[in-house]
Amino acid sequence: GLVFAGVFFFFLFLYTMFRLKEIKISGNQQVASKDIISLIGIGKNIFLFNSAKVKSDISKKYLYIETLKIKKEFPDKLSAQVTERTLSAVWCFNDSPCFNTDRNGVIFEELSELPYDYIIIKDFRGGDSPVLGNKIIEPVLLASIRNIAEKTSEWGITPETLTILSRDRLNLKIVDSGEIYFNLQSDLDWQLDKLKAVLGQEIPREKRKNLQYIDLRFCNLAAYKYR
Repeated sequence: GLVFAGVFFFFLFLYTMFRLKEIKISGNQQVASKDIISLIGIGKNIFLFNSAKVKSDISKKYLYIETLKIKKEFPDKLSAQVTERTLSAVWCFNDSPCFNTDRNGVIFEELSELPYDYIIIKDFRGGDSPVLGNKIIEPVLLASIRNIAEKTSEWGITPETLTILSRDRLNLKIVDSGEIYFNLQSDLDWQLDKLKAVLGQEIPREKRKNLQYIDLRFCNLAAYKYR
């Protein structure tokens, strides 16, 4: 009996000794530390703690979290390094609904209204209804569209929306003006070079509000038309 009691109290001591008493969270801004800690669980045994399951549960519940690195610090501490998703663009399924999208093309937050100061991509290629947490646009295509928006802004062309009409057609709507047509299956850098040249040599800033379109899709041409 004494041996059994001794063993019991020994294991009880170990169980108490290795229960999580402190959890440190770092790197988070959008998701509160207390919410992450509540899913990790103060009081859990550090040996029995399932890091993979906890990371999966947290990532599913808080889509702002892109990665979570958990480190056990024996006997009773744990640290969690959070990397949150960075907004790359606003992506819309046709005209709506619209979502915040990260650099990997994953949608992580549905929007009730569109921001006025960010890249807005409208995607009319069809497909299934979007699901939060899923990848809905290829990262390479997203990066290319961001590059188009950033370059045109540098050259005095402010994009209102960038609309993917098909696998090879992108239209950039200019704020208070017309559109620019791109071919997504051709060299986009070359199309941007043509655009920069025609803006610098043939379309002065004072006339740009009167543009109907600039068409960059064909060969060496940068055709344009005023309204």
